[in-house]
Amino acid sequence: MTENTDNTRRFKIVLIEPQIPPNTGNVSRTCVATGSELHVVGKTGFSFSERAVRRAGLDYWKNLIFEQHADVDAYMERIRDRRFWLFTTKTDTPYHLTAYRPGDFLIFGSETAGIRRDILERYPDRCRTLPMNRAHVRSLNLSNTVSIVLRELLDIGGNKFWLIFNFENGKLLYVMITSDEEGPKAKMEQDYDGLRIALTEKYGRPKYCSDEGCVWSNAGTIITLAYRSDEEGDYHVNLVYGNYDAMVKQIEEDKRKMEEAL
Repeated sequence: MTENTDNTRRFKIVLIEPQIPPNTGNVSRTCVATGSELHVVGKTGFSFSERAVRRAGLDYWKNLIFEQHADVDAYMERIRDRRFWLFTTKTDTPYHLTAYRPGDFLIFGSETAGIRRDILERYPDRCRTLPMNRAHVRSLNLSNTVSIVLRELLDIGGNKFWLIFNFENGKLLYVMITSDEEGPKAKMEQDYDGLRIALTEKYGRPKYCSDEGCVWSNAGTIITLAYRSDEEGDYHVNLVYGNYDAMVKQIEEDKRKMEEAL
């Protein structure tokens, strides 16, 4: 296995107490393919010398950036001041509405028990989930979940922006572009239609439009442009990345709530 050079630009895939050898083998292969690190934490249900693990990883093991840690609590204490996210079915917060960064720790629990409840309760703001039809499926396979999350994060580059639109007498005065932690980055004078036209020129015809905004899809990236007023009278426009169906449902839900409030 490749020595860990602590490259902060790599995503860290963390498996807590994995139990099924082929799952860890498949995750290791995904990590090599995406240039990510694999951290295995706590007691596993197998030995890394087992043929099932290496068969799933084929001949990629020598290129895997790998760490193994014996104690779950010690590991969580070690990374508590780092950017980490806990993937679990015990939350309603969709994973695709978070601004991830290369170097983040993406933590997944065991196939049988998930992440311990006390850890989830200690960091509720770090919990994320994959939206799915839970009426028939409780969760996805561990290696499939890692692949879905990591592939989409690599597609979107971890970007999310919030655009605050200020209106006066129905005319847009300026747009203030912010990211989660960087604060205001730019202002531009442009009306809403102008911004919509600019996005259409860049990404093509919207896939979906409602009275509140539009949705574009381009090369796996979903962009929404939607505006609404808050209690202070400012109009907020979200430019976010995520699953198309989930985004359309969110816009429809917002529209329904607005109609009910009238």
